[in-house]
Parts: sequence; structure tokens; C-alpha cells
Amino acid sequence: MNEDHKSNQRILRSGERAEHYFTEGYCCSEAILLAMADIYPNSAKTEVTGLASGLCGGMGNKKTTCGVFTGGAAAFGLVAGKAPQKGGNRQIRELASRYHEILQQGAGGQICEEILKQMGVRNLNKRLCKKLTRRGSELLVQLIEQSKLAT
Repeated sequence: MNEDHKSNQRILRSGERAEHYFTEGYCCSEAILLAMADIYPNSAKTEVTGLASGLCGGMGNKKTTCGVFTGGAAAFGLVAGKAPQKGGNRQIRELASRYHEILQQGAGGQICEEILKQMGVRNLNKRLCKKLTRRGSELLVQLIEQSKLAT
């Protein structure tokens, strides 16, 4: 099996896993990080979920920055691990920036409340949030695979 095929499989699987976790009751940031822990297993799932819990619902249900964005940015560090030296996390910052740009274009913003308004929803909508969670997870793996961060 060639590397492109493996990469595409990981992208699809990450989306499936993120959607699964969201359906199981995890919020978007938790689902994103759990999916990354499945795809790139280097961290305990309970630690990952605990880390992401405060990001749910746009930072503690305040509908501010969407958990797909914040959980996704944290996922790059989860996959890469600790930077070996000062300044060694430049690649993570660059990937997080690119992730943010692409996701913001697709979602029409980064603020949970604004995204929901664009969708015509007043409160957190599990079905629409699940869709964005899946897309965010797939985008994460696509960027990670392209960058060779998880080699």
C-alpha cells in the first residue's frame, strides 16, 4: 500500500473517529483530540479528554472560539510531542495557523456563536457541530500527513 493511500485512509478514519466520539457525547474539542489519539497513539485518552474539556462549547460553553479550532491546535502538539529545544515548535505553530485559516474559510468564522448564527441556529446544534468536528479532524490529519509531523 503506498503512502498516499495510507494517508488518505488516516484522513477518512480520523473524520469517522471524531464523528463517532461526538455522537457518543464528547464535545467537539474532546472528539478532535480523541480522534488524533486514535490515529497517532502517543497519549492516554483520559488525559486528552481532560485537557480538551474546558474548550467545549466555545471555551466553557461561552460560545467563543470553537472547540474544533482550539482542540485542533492542541492536537498538533499531541502528535508531535514536546519540542526538543527552544523554538522547536515553529512547525506546530505554522501548521496550527494554516489549519485555522483553512477551517475558518470553510466554517465562515472561528467564534462558535457566529458559526451557529451562519448556520441559522441559536443554540449549540449537535448535528451541525458534528459535521464541523469531522471536517476539522480530517483537515488535521491532511496537514499532519503533508508536513510529515508524525513520522
